[in-house]
Amino acid sequence: MGGLKRSRFLMLSIALGFMVSACGGEGDEPLDAKRVCGGLFSGQAAKSLEKLTGATSFEHTVTDGLSDAEKFLKSDYRKRVNWSRSSSTLCVAAREEGGHAIRMDVDVYAPWDVTDEHHPLGVDAYRVGKKAWAGVTRSDVYFECVSPKLEGSAKRPLRVHASIRMSKARTPDSREYREAYLTVLHSASLRLAKKMECENSGGLPDPLILQPVA
Repeated sequence: MGGLKRSRFLMLSIALGFMVSACGGEGDEPLDAKRVCGGLFSGQAAKSLEKLTGATSFEHTVTDGLSDAEKFLKSDYRKRVNWSRSSSTLCVAAREEGGHAIRMDVDVYAPWDVTDEHHPLGVDAYRVGKKAWAGVTRSDVYFECVSPKLEGSAKRPLRVHASIRMSKARTPDSREYREAYLTVLHSASLRLAKKMECENSGGLPDPLILQPVA
């Protein structure tokens, strides 16, 4: 399946996921941006999450997305799939008062996804990992992982695709907001890369330096 067709398939899966987003988890007190989704965000990423959602407190939703994502990726890697037929939810950041929610998912991308010159309309390309896009309601990051946790990855790296989507298009269409999506997604992707002990953090810069592709 081509990169564009696979992207449509995954976007449909993510859209359906928004419809059945996780219900509130344990505990009743709201979480701030630094504690939501198990503490995936800090510093500028936490500020960017607040900016995108217009909220400073969030519901209890996905609490162990990092471990679930690692298990999912390891499983697909062992199966030697060319690309994932589904995805694993890394984080759902939903406003405490309801309304807008941000969702992040991961999957194994096909080799041609980073070599295909075509990309979705309305997004800007950035030099993050193997490939990265940032748009008004979405962002995508592609990176490779060579890790002692993945047998044979020195010759066959794990190909990780991380995505972030907003349930409703509410943010202005500006570079500032587009880069906010990428900042949030980069933070979660970096945490995942470090948890999986990816060599050189999967090529993800730390700290993040946003360099648009001309």
